[in-house]
Amino acid sequence: MLNVHHAHGAATRVPVPETAYAYRDEHLVVEIIGAWADGDGAAESAWVRDTERRLDGHALPGGWTNLMARGDQRARDAYGINTGRLLAVKSHYDPDGVFTAIPLPT
Repeated sequence: MLNVHHAHGAATRVPVPETAYAYRDEHLVVEIIGAWADGDGAAESAWVRDTERRLDGHALPGGWTNLMARGDQRARDAYGINTGRLLAVKSHYDPDGVFTAIPLPT
């Protein structure tokens, strides 16, 4: 399944430094979902990977971090110029790394 979300309107009018997410231009978010009721899911997983590869050339160098796998480079890229500020806030409020789902670059 592909869910396509149109990021536009008020979300595109917020200045980048005032948010965590760095992409404020109008764009589409494509969520690739593979699901199966029976079997090992190999065909469905292959379809997800193939679809991602086919869309890669159209993708921004980042993405919606809550839609990505842990450690995905695009998740780290999504914070853009906000990375340093976010790392400082995270270090202050979560010094033990309890809430680390997708590691930010250091």
